[in-house]
Amino acid sequence: MLRLYTSNCASKIKTAIETAARVQSTAAGATGHKFQTKEEKKDDTTYVSMERVSDSRGARKDDELCSLCTCNVPVKLSYKDVLILEQFMRNDGTVLPRQLTGLCKKQQLRVERCVMQAFWSGLFGEKYGNEADRAGYKRFNRYWKDDMSMYKLETKERHGTWFYIKRYPTKNQPLFKNPLN
Repeated sequence: MLRLYTSNCASKIKTAIETAARVQSTAAGATGHKFQTKEEKKDDTTYVSMERVSDSRGARKDDELCSLCTCNVPVKLSYKDVLILEQFMRNDGTVLPRQLTGLCKKQQLRVERCVMQAFWSGLFGEKYGNEADRAGYKRFNRYWKDDMSMYKLETKERHGTWFYIKRYPTKNQPLFKNPLN
């Protein structure tokens, strides 16, 4: 418990304590505690104290919805949404940690993937520096359909010899004629 002994500037200290309580309650929101100020007057002295009060809502669980999950509109964040992605980034271009963004694990990973894809596609330009390795094929911009398509491998069919061998029925026929017969 914090106790302050004041005589003349009780209102200024009370407002300072209230703002500190607001900051600490938002910082300690995950633990489920809030702070409450109490003011007591004895003689010419005003006692302003700040006590911890447990939050009725309780601690936030990991499975609760985050700010991106609570949207009722089924909007899927894409690497093309640069203005939204910049809200979750530092000045040097790295993504803020999950404790600061307040996102759930699923959305945090999606934001990190989208930021990486936006860098690779060149949507941030020179804003966050050009420290990435852009030699060889990496100097070209890359584009995807969604944030998970960078992990999907696409197989291309190449028609070659095997295609023509399997094209015709070979159940009872020998593949090659024996030259000795």
